[in-house]
Amino acid sequence: MPAVTWNQRAEDLAMTQVIDERDSAESALSEAYALVMGHAPEWSNLFGYRDAINQIEWKLKRERDHETMVMACGDAIGGFDQSIDSTKEQE
Repeated sequence: MPAVTWNQRAEDLAMTQVIDERDSAESALSEAYALVMGHAPEWSNLFGYRDAINQIEWKLKRERDHETMVMACGDAIGGFDQSIDSTKEQE
């Protein structure tokens, strides 16, 4: 078996580091996806990192839009209640 050169060893270490970084990034994205979507992603050639990020973005936007709508309805109801209260005071 030929001796491993310094360059080969350095390349192996660099590749191992890249693989570790990729695995860490995938793990972090998987955890974020699970927190937002309620289930772990099912990675495949049809569902990749960009798809997961797009789904997270869609879900967060939907929840923000819902929260905005609820707040607007609450403001409208509060204004309606104030209007009724001021009408009662005038009577």
